[in-house]
Amino acid sequence: MGILDRLLGLLARKERSSGLGADRGKQLDALSQALDVQFRDLTLLNQALMHRSYVHDAELDRGESNERMEFLGDAVLGLLVNEHLYYKYESRQEGRLTKIKSLVVSEAILSRKAEELSLGDYILLSENERSSGGATRTSIIADAFEAVIGAVYLDSGLPEARRFVEDHLLHEIDELLKVDEYQNYKSMVQEYAQKKFGSRPRYRVVSAIGQRQARPLIVIEPTGGYEHPLQAILLDQGFSLAKVNARQVREFARAKGRLAKTDAIDAAVLADYGHVMSPRTMVGPSHEQSELAQLVKRRRQLVELATIEKNRLEKAPDDLATQSIQRLLRVLKEEIQEMDARMATLMKRHQSLAHAHDVVKPIKGLGPLTVATLLAELPELGRIGNKQISSLVGVAPHNIDSGMRRGTRHIRGGRIQIRCALYMAVLSAIQHDPGMKQFYQHLVEHGKKPKKVALVAVMRKMLVRLNAKMREYYLQVDSSAWQPQEG
Repeated sequence: MGILDRLLGLLARKERSSGLGADRGKQLDALSQALDVQFRDLTLLNQALMHRSYVHDAELDRGESNERMEFLGDAVLGLLVNEHLYYKYESRQEGRLTKIKSLVVSEAILSRKAEELSLGDYILLSENERSSGGATRTSIIADAFEAVIGAVYLDSGLPEARRFVEDHLLHEIDELLKVDEYQNYKSMVQEYAQKKFGSRPRYRVVSAIGQRQARPLIVIEPTGGYEHPLQAILLDQGFSLAKVNARQVREFARAKGRLAKTDAIDAAVLADYGHVMSPRTMVGPSHEQSELAQLVKRRRQLVELATIEKNRLEKAPDDLATQSIQRLLRVLKEEIQEMDARMATLMKRHQSLAHAHDVVKPIKGLGPLTVATLLAELPELGRIGNKQISSLVGVAPHNIDSGMRRGTRHIRGGRIQIRCALYMAVLSAIQHDPGMKQFYQHLVEHGKKPKKVALVAVMRKMLVRLNAKMREYYLQVDSSAWQPQEG
C-alpha cells in the first residue's frame, strides 16, 4: 500500500508540474533537491520564485507573483522562530527575545541564506530587472526565501516547514548572535547598566562631527537664473541645498497668515518652509555635467532660433528677405553642428561622462542628443528613487480623488526639456525595442487612450530603467552617490 501511495503521488506531481515546461521542471527539481524538500506540487515552488516584474512583462493578470506567498511565508517563519526561541531561551525576557527574532528574520540574514541556496539563479525576473542586478538584490532574494517557506507550508504542511526552517536557519542562531556586525552594542550597554546599577545610562552630546553638522540645509527660490552662481558655489562647498517652487512658498506663507511681503519676511518664510516641509535637496552636477549642460542649453537656443527663421521663410515677402533668412539659417546650422561636435568631444574627453554614456546608450531609442540632455540636465539620474525621479521629470500620474469620486489621473509639473527628450526617444523605442513595443501595445489594448497616455507610461518605464542602470553604475564607483529619498 505504501508503494502504491508513492506511485500515485509521483503521478499527481507529474500532472501538476506538466505546465512548467521541461527545462523549468528540471531546474525546480534540482532546486528542490538542494533545499532537501520533496515537493508534491512544483508549481508552488515556481510561484514562490516568480517576481512581480516577470508577471508584468509576461502580461499575466492573474496575480501569480510571489508576493502573496511571501506574505504567508513571513507569517509561518515568524511563528516558527517564536516557537523556537520560546523553548530554547527559557530565561530570556520578552524584549530580548524580540531583538533576537528581529535579527534572525532580518533582510540581511534571509538574503544570505538565499545566496547560500543560490535562489537568485532560479528567480523569474523581467529582462530589465535581471540586467539591473535583481537576481542578487538583497530585498528580492530575501523575499523569495520567505516565499519558498510559504510554498513548503502549502505543499507539505507545518511539520515540513518547521524542518526546513530549522535546517536552513534556526540551527545557526547561537553563531549569528556572536557575529560582530549583528551586535547592537548600545542595547548591550543599556542592559549591562540596568543590571549593574539599576538604571539605564543617560547620554550627553559632547561634540558632533560629520555630515549633519557640515551640511546645513539652505533653501532658495528661483530668481530667473540669477541664483545659479550662488547655487553652484553652495553645492561645490558641500552644503545641502533645496531650490523650492516660489508659488508653493507663497501659498505656505498665506496658509500661515503672513500676507505681507518684504525681503526680511521672505527670508523668514523660506527658513520656516525648509524646517516644516523638509524639501528635497538638490543633487549637484559635476563640473563636466555643468559644462555639458551649457552646450545643451546653447544648442537648444540655436534650434529655437532656426525654427523661428524657418517659419519666417515661409512668409517672406520678397527675395531680399528670403536671402537674408537663408544666410542666417546657414549660420545657425553651422553653429548647431559646432555644438554637436563640442558635446561629442566633451563626452569622450571626460571619463565619468564617457562611462555614463556607455551605461545608458544600449537602451534602444536613445540618440546622442537625448543621452547628452539626460546626463547634463538630470544629474539626479541614478541617485534618487524611481518614484521621486518620475515626479521630478513630470511623468508620474497624480491622483484626483475625493470620497467616492475617482478622478482621472494627470501628470503635471516637472522638467519639460527632459520630458521632450524622453518623448522622442520613446517614439523610436516602441518601433525598435520589442519589450517596449509589447508594453505599449498592451497598454493601448487595455484602454490607455488617447495613445499619448500610453506613451507617457512608456516614458516612465524608460526613465525607471535608466535610473536603475545609473544607480547600479554609481553604486559600483561610489556608494555614497545613492540617496534613497522616496516620497
